[in-house]
Amino acid sequence: MSCPFLITHSVLPLSVEKRLSTTTTISALKTQFHHITGTPPNKQRLILKDPAGLVLADPLDEDLTLGDYPISDLCGIHIVDVDPSTQLREFEDVSQVEKYQISEEDYRRRDGTFLKFKQAHPELFAKPDAPSPPAAAAQPEATAANIHVGDRCQVRGESGFCRRGVVKFVGTTRFKPGEWVGVCFDEPVGKHDGSVKGVRYFSCPPNCGSFFPPAQVEVGDFPEVQDWDEDDVAPASAPAPTSTSTNPPANDPHAQ
Repeated sequence: MSCPFLITHSVLPLSVEKRLSTTTTISALKTQFHHITGTPPNKQRLILKDPAGLVLADPLDEDLTLGDYPISDLCGIHIVDVDPSTQLREFEDVSQVEKYQISEEDYRRRDGTFLKFKQAHPELFAKPDAPSPPAAAAQPEATAANIHVGDRCQVRGESGFCRRGVVKFVGTTRFKPGEWVGVCFDEPVGKHDGSVKGVRYFSCPPNCGSFFPPAQVEVGDFPEVQDWDEDDVAPASAPAPTSTSTNPPANDPHAQ
């Protein structure tokens, strides 16, 4: 059987919870504490306290075990270092240790310093001119020239999720400037039925239609999706959808 104890020390800033076997003798316990605190077993006086801090036994008898005392969870064992020569506290605060200091003038006169090396080899410490960032290559604006009504297509979101369908509209609209491609998806994962703000651009089943910028629409030989085919619709690392949604995925901010 074992119980958790709170171990403290009279000199060291020690306060740690440790589970100890109740069959351990006090003599063996002192040996364990020696490895933790550095206080020799013959210089330890162990005091047993209850969880509230009241003394139950002082000192603990080396021939007895922890189980011979009225212990409970989180009783305290306070290690008293009885060696009067122990002065461990002197090493706790290093700010009290006197440090060697050299004046700046003496340091400048001294040979073999980093300052002298730096002065002898200034080329090693010269900051190189930052290279000018390469001019970004002008990207041609995507157009709908190669997209036609009736083309099979797929729309890939920023997360890699693809939706397939048929191009139903290519041209300008009233809801936003520029060219737009209207798509009727194979599944109800769109936003409308081809009508936006009271203007009908094409017809499709409810929640199957959406508009996208041409750059987001890829036309090609994309078979119609059946029952959310995982290999065709989603990347390998993503699970196949289990339900349809009346809104496009959040990673399609350009969808209309």
